[in-house]
Amino acid sequence: MVNYECFKDILNVDMDKEKIKTIDEYRKLNYISKFNAQLYKNEADR
Repeated sequence: MVNYECFKDILNVDMDKEKIKTIDEYRKLNYISKFNAQLYKNEADR
């Protein structure tokens, strides 16, 4: 779960929760795709 207030303080912007949720989803997907790329790379190296 994301702490929205903390997020707002860091960005110093009064973002709405939907926008923050979108950013969070994007970061999750980005992480997963990087992880998958790493897995494929490891497979290719064998």
